[in-house]
Amino acid sequence: MTIKPLILFLSILFLSSTHFLIAQQEQDLSVLHIARYSNRIGQTYCIDSVFPYQFVESNKTKGYHIAQISAGNKGICVLMNYGTIPQDLLLSDTLPVKDIEENWSSGFRVSSLAYANSKWYCVMSLDNGIIDQKMIITKQFPRNLIDSLWNIGLRLSQIAYGNGTWIIIMNRQMITSGQSYSISDTVPSTRNSQNQSNGIWPASVFDIGNSFITIKNGYTQSFDHRIMKPDGNIRDTIQYLWEQGYTI
Repeated sequence: MTIKPLILFLSILFLSSTHFLIAQQEQDLSVLHIARYSNRIGQTYCIDSVFPYQFVESNKTKGYHIAQISAGNKGICVLMNYGTIPQDLLLSDTLPVKDIEENWSSGFRVSSLAYANSKWYCVMSLDNGIIDQKMIITKQFPRNLIDSLWNIGLRLSQIAYGNGTWIIIMNRQMITSGQSYSISDTVPSTRNSQNQSNGIWPASVFDIGNSFITIKNGYTQSFDHRIMKPDGNIRDTIQYLWEQGYTI
């Protein structure tokens, strides 16, 4: 299985209640997962063929932190949200399990995980809202194990696929809500009213090459949350949505 297009994940400011938002790139970004919150969230992003170190370091000095790294065959996207959070960025040819475990012991948690250009990109953030975190490493998607961990209070946070391996991150948080996920062959179409009537909202959408995994949570700080297909130039669309008060 190969991960074909670039996935752009965009998230809310506070990692203690992280709900990741997505945009999917074909020739350009074609699907946006947007949300509107009570407070405006400062965001900036960069799409490049290689990891944009200069962009990240420059914006860290301006008070931004990495909200999400997403990657595909077409490049890498880094989204940064305004607000200073202690973070550690891990880049490795192999999954940096030992480094992740060492960061866990210091109170850091995996807040973003991606695979591109034959490398793993892992962001670890200091997050007191996550009590415990578990990492699943497997060659097959672990449906039964996810169900078992749900039953003891853990919730899906990150899903990554690379080099024939699934990496699933599940959190035990101070605030726990109901959660579900679905797998579809097409880009999920989610309307605001449908989500509201069901009492759950899309928190993350992951492109796994041939299918999409949508995670829905029963708790969100957003009051307007949907998936959309933008028309025209994606950068103009993102700018317009920012001006309308959306986080993308």
